[in-house]
Amino acid sequence: METVDGVFDVAVDGGLAYALSWRYGLRIVDVADPARPFEVGFYDPPERASAVAVADEIAYVCAVDLQLVDVADPSQPRLLGRWTQWDRGPDLPESLALDVWVVGDLAYVSTSTHELVILDVSDPAVPAEVGRYEGGGGGGRLIVRDDTAYIAAGFNGLRLVDVSDPTAPRPLGEYRSEAWRLNESNPGSSPAAEDLWLEDGVVVVAAGDDGVHVVDVTRPAQPRLVRRFAVPPVHNRHRPTIWSIAGAQGHLLLGSGYGVIEVVAIVDVLKPTDDDRTWVVPARTVETEGTVQALVLVGDRFYAAASFAGLRIFDLEAVLGN
Repeated sequence: METVDGVFDVAVDGGLAYALSWRYGLRIVDVADPARPFEVGFYDPPERASAVAVADEIAYVCAVDLQLVDVADPSQPRLLGRWTQWDRGPDLPESLALDVWVVGDLAYVSTSTHELVILDVSDPAVPAEVGRYEGGGGGGRLIVRDDTAYIAAGFNGLRLVDVSDPTAPRPLGEYRSEAWRLNESNPGSSPAAEDLWLEDGVVVVAAGDDGVHVVDVTRPAQPRLVRRFAVPPVHNRHRPTIWSIAGAQGHLLLGSGYGVIEVVAIVDVLKPTDDDRTWVVPARTVETEGTVQALVLVGDRFYAAASFAGLRIFDLEAVLGN
């Protein structure tokens, strides 16, 4: 599906894909037949949107603030409630909701002012803040698993936050490469933690121009680099800038700024090394045209939020040649 312009994120629930466009809001797409997706409804937030998650027939939309949208009837989504930070005070910088992860009655929100905010959403009409950690956000995506929030915090690197007590989140550890530290004073480049994938005590970080970093988090207080790798150049150009990541069935999908998705074997990625070299890992290339801002893998299909190229749907088995 290429008709939705400016797609920056996508969530998939049941036979529906929720494609979030910065120009056209939240488009709800029937993908039961992936060869013939069609739009069934839309919700247009008043502000530019950046991320979406879906749980229990509610879409959580980051659009400056966090908006909770009833999608029980996908043809007529409606706003239930919203959480905003506009009451931060005149002396504090504007704070934007960048990403959201939902677990039960709690929503975890990373913000542009380096915070992780935890909200009680048991009453979606009145989401209420229950806890906040300063220093936990400010960049890309987040994952919450087993009482730990893993945050791709841009120049601030990979942050681990203990959320076992939602009212008092506390720092556990961090990993930050030297390139990311230097990038704070060089905004023209883009080595930073943008997205992440978590499996069996390992976080794989999509790091923009700095390739992909494999980080051991079995000891959360001391995250440790296991391997740094890149994929081969595309079309005889520079190596791709890696913006997004997803994984399953023994493979990682890496979304790049050159309009391609690189598919690499996890077994090639996780080989530990004793040096600081950047290894080149063989990859299969899938053309998407637009910058791949987000990837979602569901069963044997993967969905790409491909910016101006819209929502793209691929069959993983076909890509792997199985």
